[in-house]
Amino acid sequence: RETLAAACVQAAGIGAEQVIWDPFCGAGTVAIEALLSDRPTWRASRRYAFESWPTHDGAGWAEYTAGLDLTPDLSARAIASDLDPAALTAARGNAADAGVSDRLTLLEGDFEAIVEQVPTGAAVLCNPPYGKRMGRHGLGELLTRFGHVLSRRRDLRPVAVLSGAPGFGRGTGLRWETRLRLNNRGLRVRLFVLD
Repeated sequence: RETLAAACVQAAGIGAEQVIWDPFCGAGTVAIEALLSDRPTWRASRRYAFESWPTHDGAGWAEYTAGLDLTPDLSARAIASDLDPAALTAARGNAADAGVSDRLTLLEGDFEAIVEQVPTGAAVLCNPPYGKRMGRHGLGELLTRFGHVLSRRRDLRPVAVLSGAPGFGRGTGLRWETRLRLNNRGLRVRLFVLD
């Protein structure tokens, strides 16, 4: 969901100048939301419900909005990769719809091979499989391999992972901080961060 991805982008602590890599991009939602996060969400033409509250300070609000810089910083870049060509086709269409195609590089392949194309100092932001479709054995192997990649490429920080997989942290062999606890369509998930 776009709102969940946007919340993760905000909570991840990724620098504005960092390239973002999503190694399990699926339809591209996480990477696209990361690229959209540099656009202002407030519009002068929109009226907000709180503006009709009796306690609303209209003069203070006008002063605040007059000082907003509404020029988007379009320098952010992202790399999104996935094994599934159909997922990448969906990601390509979603990126075009969102107007971020020129800032998103899509790569097909396993994350262990793709990591060599990720620039030094990039951040990792992803929502890997939880194991429902791949089974526990497949998930365990994936998490172990992911942990090895992150251990080998310590320059890829921060790493923020939204996961509902049981034993995610143990599976990677790394020590994660839980930044958020969320609900993803009835499934309890957490945003894990590795600094």
